[in-house]
Amino acid sequence: MSRILAVVAVLTAGALIVLIFADGTAEIVGFEALVLTMVFLALRGRSDGPRRAPLPAFMLERRRAGRLPPRLVELERSVTFAGTSSFDFDHRLLPLLREIADARLLAAHGFTLAGSPDRAAAVLGDQAWSFLRPDRVPVDDVGLPGPALEEMDRLVAAIEAIGGAGDTATLGFRS
Repeated sequence: MSRILAVVAVLTAGALIVLIFADGTAEIVGFEALVLTMVFLALRGRSDGPRRAPLPAFMLERRRAGRLPPRLVELERSVTFAGTSSFDFDHRLLPLLREIADARLLAAHGFTLAGSPDRAAAVLGDQAWSFLRPDRVPVDDVGLPGPALEEMDRLVAAIEAIGGAGDTATLGFRS
């Protein structure tokens, strides 16, 4: 593409020089310059395919990896949105995390978040419990940022630490 642009630029300069020294009038020179500029702009705008807005990194990775299960794509999207908005964290991702924590607590210890909150808090730790506790009031302000990725990572690690193999069925996957 840059080679085409260089050729057009040289041709434009050459045509202008020839027209000026060939005793051309200003109108002819102006017309030729306009035509060559239009050709230049038309060639500059060309590409090998349609132009698209840049995609977020997670979408590019998904394209490379092939088609992912729809439930995993939904979870991936929930995590992405949860980091940018507390509303999305509370209304999209947190219900999924609570569901997973409930399943893991029930399988490993025989109780759920709501069924035995004191025991659940002891197993999860203070930071994870502050997010997962059933009486936590969800944020309704879309403008507030969600938790940092590091916080969500620690929350997921606390849920994973609960134990209980084979609990991934709540996400729609089988181990």
